[in-house]
Amino acid sequence: MDRQAARRAVAISRSVRAVLILLRLIPTGSNYAQVKRRIEELNINTDHFTGTGWKHDPRSPAMTLEQVLVENST
Repeated sequence: MDRQAARRAVAISRSVRAVLILLRLIPTGSNYAQVKRRIEELNINTDHFTGTGWKHDPRSPAMTLEQVLVENST
């Protein structure tokens, strides 16, 4: 993982998992460890991480269509 890609991925992510996904790495234990180690080596600030990146996965909707598409609702 090059320095620039790491900094960019961390800057727009909320968790290590989100960084892994942006870098197209499989979110497994060894990849988590490698990315965490690299973030530490590069001294990249992660204060903005919430640790809840899995809750914001764009592949899984926050609401079902049945909840959104309600007749006569706002």
